Amino acid sequence: MKILFSLTLIFLVGVSTVFGDACNSTSLLIHSDTFDGNTDFIDSSIYDHTLSPSGGVTHSTTVKKFGVSSIHLETNEWIDLPDSEAFDFGTGKFTIDFWVYLTSAPGVGSPARVISFGSQGSNDLITIGIGQRTGGIPNNDGGMVLTTFFGQWADYGSDEMGTLPLNTWMHFALVRDSGALYFFKDGQLYGTKPCAVDLNPNSGGAVGRSNQYQGTQGFINGYIDELRVVKGIAQWTAPFTVPAAPYTPCCVDGGDFDQDGDVDEDDLVAKQQDIAAQIQALNDELTTWINNCWSVNNVCQ
Repeated sequence: MKILFSLTLIFLVGVSTVFGDACNSTSLLIHSDTFDGNTDFIDSSIYDHTLSPSGGVTHSTTVKKFGVSSIHLETNEWIDLPDSEAFDFGTGKFTIDFWVYLTSAPGVGSPARVISFGSQGSNDLITIGIGQRTGGIPNNDGGMVLTTFFGQWADYGSDEMGTLPLNTWMHFALVRDSGALYFFKDGQLYGTKPCAVDLNPNSGGAVGRSNQYQGTQGFINGYIDELRVVKGIAQWTAPFTVPAAPYTPCCVDGGDFDQDGDVDEDDLVAKQQDIAAQIQALNDELTTWINNCWSVNNVCQ
């Protein structure tokens, strides 16, 4: 009998080590782990955004970075994102990262737009692309660019990243911290640019295109895997080792367990107390069952 109580006590003590998940800051997470040809797309963040495919975009098991599939996009194919406060970055920190496998090079002057929020027509466009941008930044062989339109155009581009290879998985990350953008490819830092603009789109966005010119621009031809948007956290500001596995699913309560509007240590304490109360209730139930039912001969009376 002591063994049963000891196991329960060990579980209770261990509870304090498992709650530290910062995934409450994740605004979007697309794993794409499903069967070939599936057109249902799932946001695994706590927001569970409705993702609406257009133009024939599918999951594909032919090429994938992690899991069993990735997002397969071609010209005139994209996934619509809803308008959400989760994509209102303000002037604060954020991290956007993804894996890309290009099957054709983006056109010169029209980088392949991986993800965008808002639209030019609504004066609230934010779009992130990779490739060449003649007359702008990046130029020459390839790079990464954040383009915004809040009444006027602004480009924030990476330094030269070299030729972007085809049919090869590449990891890209765009991070903002303390008013500066950091541009990463495969874990290497390719420059920083000042950017303190207030980024608050007021309309929906898209994966695989940009809502520029009140239409569509910069389609991507290839595959995207493990697309993630994190609001409020600058995950990398120096060279790093790229992720070797998919990101873990997010906590369903968003971290604000005590529902006071703030995610802080009080939530950890409240969660621990809740788990402890559940364990105590199970202990009480077990004790009652032992006292009422279990005999010295291990036979229920």
